[in-house]
Amino acid sequence: MGYTNYWTQHKDISKHNWITIQREVEYLREYIGDGCIEVFKNGSDFISLNGRGDNAHEHFVIQRTKSKDGFNFCKTNRKPYDLAVWHMLTYMSHLLGKDFEISRDR
Repeated sequence: MGYTNYWTQHKDISKHNWITIQREVEYLREYIGDGCIEVFKNGSDFISLNGRGDNAHEHFVIQRTKSKDGFNFCKTNRKPYDLAVWHMLTYMSHLLGKDFEISRDR
């Protein structure tokens, strides 16, 4: 159980858009600070972040290539890093348009 964010990625993300997304993750890290979120990987294939310490729950993982059915989710249990997760999903939705659909428990 717990509060969950959902997204469906309909196709692979272009290298250009992936670099843009990676930069947004770095912006989040700078703006929010390492005290709230921990970025475990910001690489060429996937990005992984979570809350820090007691504020961690499930890892939020974005992949450059579409998974088999494209459906993904991350349970954040409404912990503070949920804001970073929703920010990234919203950012990606605006960047990728109809190729990236998002929703959440709300």
